[in-house]
Amino acid sequence: MFSNKSRCTASAVTDASSGALISKIGEHSHLPNLDKIRAEELAKISVKRALENVSIPPRRIISEMSLVSGTDVEMICRPDATSMTKRIQSKRQKLANLPPTPETFADAITGIPEKFALTSDGKEFLVTRAMLTSP
Repeated sequence: MFSNKSRCTASAVTDASSGALISKIGEHSHLPNLDKIRAEELAKISVKRALENVSIPPRRIISEMSLVSGTDVEMICRPDATSMTKRIQSKRQKLANLPPTPETFADAITGIPEKFALTSDGKEFLVTRAMLTSP
C-alpha cells in the first residue's frame, strides 16, 4: 500500500462529530486517501450501531462490518477486531457512565455506586452492606 506519510509533513485537525476543520499546518502535497476515509466511516457507523443496541456483542458487530464489501485497500485500512472491540467497549462505558475499573480489591468493594449495588427489584447484588462495613 502506498503511503504519503513519508513525503507529506502537513497536518489537519478536524472535529470528529461535524468534520469541521479546526487547524491546519502546512500544505498537503497529495489527495486524501478515500479508502481510509471510507474505512473510518464504516467503523464509526459500526460503533454507533453498538451504542444504539448494547445487547449486541462487539464481536457480532465486527463480524457484520467485515461482510460489507469494499476495495482491497479499504479492507486493509479497516481497524482490526481488537481495536474495534476496545472502541465499542470504551464508548459503551462512557455512555453508561460506568465506574472506572478498580485497581485493588478494596476499591472493588468500596467503590460500588448505589445504582450498581442493587438489582432492579431493590435486592443487594453480590456485595452485601455487611461485607462493605466489616473489617
